[in-house]
Amino acid sequence: YATPQQFASTIFLSEKPVSSINTMSWRMPMAEDAYYFAEGLRSYEYEWDTWFGADRGEVGFLFYADDGTSEPISAINSTTDYIFPVDTVLKTMQLAVNLIDMRDADVAQSRLTTEKVPEPMTSIESQTYLPSQNINSLSPYEKNYHPSNFSLREIEQYAKNTLGELNVDWVINDYWWAERVQNGVNSNGVPMKDLRSISYTVAGTESIRITELMVRPVRRVEAEVPVYQNLYNSYRTNYSPGIPLFLIDFGLLSNLYPQDNNHEVVPQTPWYLANNNILGKGNYYETNLSVFQYIDRTNFPPLVINVPNVVEYRIRATNSLPAGRYYLTLNTQNLLGVPTLERASSKRIKYAIKYCPVNVNNPADTTDDTLIEPSILEDVFADSLIVNNDAVFQRVQDSWIGVNARGETTGMVFLPGQLESETL
Repeated sequence: YATPQQFASTIFLSEKPVSSINTMSWRMPMAEDAYYFAEGLRSYEYEWDTWFGADRGEVGFLFYADDGTSEPISAINSTTDYIFPVDTVLKTMQLAVNLIDMRDADVAQSRLTTEKVPEPMTSIESQTYLPSQNINSLSPYEKNYHPSNFSLREIEQYAKNTLGELNVDWVINDYWWAERVQNGVNSNGVPMKDLRSISYTVAGTESIRITELMVRPVRRVEAEVPVYQNLYNSYRTNYSPGIPLFLIDFGLLSNLYPQDNNHEVVPQTPWYLANNNILGKGNYYETNLSVFQYIDRTNFPPLVINVPNVVEYRIRATNSLPAGRYYLTLNTQNLLGVPTLERASSKRIKYAIKYCPVNVNNPADTTDDTLIEPSILEDVFADSLIVNNDAVFQRVQDSWIGVNARGETTGMVFLPGQLESETL
């Protein structure tokens, strides 16, 4: 019997499917960024409207600039409709796995996953791009020998180099990312761009499907979150120019308590940096304390209070990434890459998410960034019992702690943006 890869490859080489973004009419070259960004919006089964005019009460999803009056301009030519069509490339892959699953009598699910790294690159690509991710950085499950992997790059190169089909374009590279992120320099000192692949997976019809209904299509963006120095776009660590960034500030609840001859926090720093450096891409804060002690010696005997050991990551948008509600993923790996939070463990994390508007009245004043509402630290400082309120703080559940295909803990924890229950 033919495999899903063989089915898909045969259809690709015979029918030469065209991706959805290459069937749309773009306002080039101005809309080039939107075009590359749209590589991550492709779907094998859904089409969606990229633009809502003023009469619909909302602007579109794909635009490249404003018209001088702060109004966006669609990245799609106005002479066409604004529909983002179903992707024929992914649809072909989906057809292949469906044919396999409808042919056999087992209950196993067939899958096809496009490549996760842009290898092997052509000689022309190698002059411009230096991927930060390669085959050696993948887990064994993700590497090319896994039977569900389906290399669009290999099929495209075969069609071009062997069959002479020079107009096919099946590889899904993330040029939007590459135009914003550098990865070192070449031997001539010329900056190299960090090219990545956008990987898609299609699954056959024999498994239970869990679908998620979203208000609008969402493109997954892996953004760096550097620490800033209370000044917009002023970072404590060096980041590649143009990398999509949030701004983040880190605060300790212990810092809100006075420390002098009559007052003491024990230990003085309940959280510390793992390698005695500043918070950045290769470092993190850690602790083994659920509470710290605040000692007030103005009382006799001294008053000793156990205070929840709370820290706060205050995240805000930048020009690269707009304000909104984002999925948060917490990395709990230590410096050796070993997960520190596992399922069915006695270790647990409680967290709260609070959306606070920021008082920015004068964009030229970099100090005009105070919160209009109290932060989480200020709420806990005012009433430490709030951490026991299930309607505010919720406990990380086992199902949110990531595992790979072999059931091994990855260290990545998904944090829902709103409470799932008030009885956790």
